[in-house]
Parts: sequence; structure tokens; C-alpha cells
Amino acid sequence: MSSNKRARTRAIRAEMATSGESYSRAAHAATTRAARHLRAVCFTCRKDIADGNGVIHIRHAEVARVEKEQAEATERRVEKATAEGRTGFAADVLTLSEFLDRPQDARWQVHCFACNPHRDDDCEGCYAIRVERCRTWAQLVEWTVHLSEKEWVGAATNWMEFIRAVALGGSPVGLLCDPADRIAGV
Repeated sequence: MSSNKRARTRAIRAEMATSGESYSRAAHAATTRAARHLRAVCFTCRKDIADGNGVIHIRHAEVARVEKEQAEATERRVEKATAEGRTGFAADVLTLSEFLDRPQDARWQVHCFACNPHRDDDCEGCYAIRVERCRTWAQLVEWTVHLSEKEWVGAATNWMEFIRAVALGGSPVGLLCDPADRIAGV
């Protein structure tokens, strides 16, 4: 069922609840809005990206760098805990300085093809999603489910932060939703 059809069904049921009318009568009175698409806005030029003209991407080399730094930080923490005689749960607890010294996650970006910093190699070495494949909330949820199955996405990238910015409207670039669709009061 398409998102427009689901929205119409919800509007009809809401009309039935307020008016007490039957489904067919409420269907004539119910109003719905068309589903609004997500906009892709380039991180560099800050212009809207048309379908077929941009990507949401992350560099595999950047992810590998973050994973390496995380492994090194874990090794240092284990060595320090062992030297201090901490074991079990106490060995796993991060100190404030260890927490603050964590490597920054690799960042997902949105670029039009003209501004893509990896355009010389056609984004080879990137995990790239064409913007037209992420135009609706349903597509974004599907990509989130797909990416969540990849351990490196949750461990070394900012995908969840990227998605949160879409839902809350926390950034002027990237994927943007209509203000009426944003999560309020969070």
C-alpha cells in the first residue's frame, strides 16, 4: 500500500471518528495531503540536488581509519586497566579522558556531482547511495534497516546522527524533510 493510500485511509478513519459517518460517506468528506518528499541539499554549494545528480556517501578509507583508531584506543584502555589491576566491569568503564579521546565517527555527506570531492574517481572507494533512492521516508527507513545490518555503520559512522538531523531538521544541508513532517518537542 502506498504512503498516500495509507494517509487517505487514516484521514477517512479520523473523519469517521469525529462525524460518526460510515466509511463511504466519510471518504467523501476526508481530505488528505500528498506525501512530501525529502530534499537533498549539497554540503558544499548548498543547492538542491535533482534526481540523478548526486549521492549520499561515505569513504571506506575514512571508516577504516576510524575503526583502526577505535581498536588502538581499546588496546590502550585494556593495557591501562591491566596495569592498574582493574578486571571485569571495572576494566570496561571509560574514564572521562578516554571518553573525550574517542575518535570522531566517519561522516555521511550529501554532494551534487559538481561538488563531490571524490568526483575524480567517481566515488570509487565510497559507499554511495544515489539521492533519488532516498526521496521518501519509506526509502530512508529501508536504507537505515539495510545499513544497520552492516556492523561498521553503527560502530564507525554517524548514520544515526545523520538520520536524526533529517527527522529533527537539525541541519541546513543533507537530507531535509518538510517542516510539517519534523518531529517536534524532542
